[in-house]
Amino acid sequence: MRYQKHLNDIERVKGVYPEPGLIRLASAERDEPYPKRLWEIFIDNLQETDVRYYPDFDYAVKELSKHVQVPPQCLTIGHGSDSVIKNVFECFVSEGSKVVTTDPCFLMYKIYGQIRKAEVCAVPYSDKRVDVPGIIDAIDDNTTLVVVSNPSSPIGDPILDVENIIRAAARKNCMVLVDEAYAEFCRLLPSMIHKYKDYGNVIVTRTFSKAAGSAGMRFGYGVSGRAVTNLLAKVKSIYEITGPTIEWMRVIINNWDLVEEYVAQVTRNKYHIIEQYEKQGYEVHNGHCNWIHTTKTDFDKSIHTKRCTLPWDDRQWTRLCIPSDEKTMELILR
Repeated sequence: MRYQKHLNDIERVKGVYPEPGLIRLASAERDEPYPKRLWEIFIDNLQETDVRYYPDFDYAVKELSKHVQVPPQCLTIGHGSDSVIKNVFECFVSEGSKVVTTDPCFLMYKIYGQIRKAEVCAVPYSDKRVDVPGIIDAIDDNTTLVVVSNPSSPIGDPILDVENIIRAAARKNCMVLVDEAYAEFCRLLPSMIHKYKDYGNVIVTRTFSKAAGSAGMRFGYGVSGRAVTNLLAKVKSIYEITGPTIEWMRVIINNWDLVEEYVAQVTRNKYHIIEQYEKQGYEVHNGHCNWIHTTKTDFDKSIHTKRCTLPWDDRQWTRLCIPSDEKTMELILR
């Protein structure tokens, strides 16, 4: 059988799906049900044709355009921002080219680079933060793509000087992807979402999986100048999203105040948890996302969390996603 032999060297780590009934605080998912009225709006508006017909992609882009205040010609939508990120790699990364990112990073950045047979240069953290000068120094004439998440995943620190990276990349005729999956949780950061007007070498991705709490619906998008958007359109799937996903997107953007309320509650809960854990003698690293890292590792057996290390600390930490539900808060504060 003929296939691309370099794929043998790519290691994929299969995620552990929690047992039914556990409280899921490991994957940055929404922990409590949506308000009943929101779900009822979705069900009432869902049509049989949303399943039977191919989805109206142009309608989805038009509705999203009004929400993010970006022209439709500058939008790329996909089944999660991950699919848009993959399309960026297909457009801008080729065999032998160089991709610059952070270490650690969202694992798929490295994997997509390996699939494209690229050199992946992952710049380690410095002083518990993304090393922006190190990233800039790593950009050379062979670099075709720089990828950073902001706030940075999986640690959560904000990159306040990300425009320095964009400008440095522009001098090398290099594309920059800014993954803003958790941006709604970080008020410190001005979003890059409208910077396509200033920089022709940037694309910003967003997702409905985190703040909107809709991981199962698989919806995300990218914002870029028209030239980049046109390139991405050449490699995308015919139908990136489903009819029910479009309807859910419409319901969410028409009720965005509920998303903002959820983000505010998670943020309040996060700082309360930090205060209580530090009083109990645990160390806490505050990620400007919807999680923290803490040295507390003993949680109620009903709660599913994730163990990890930090770039500067080999001890076992818990990456704890912050709940909005009051009963769950009581459990994790015991």
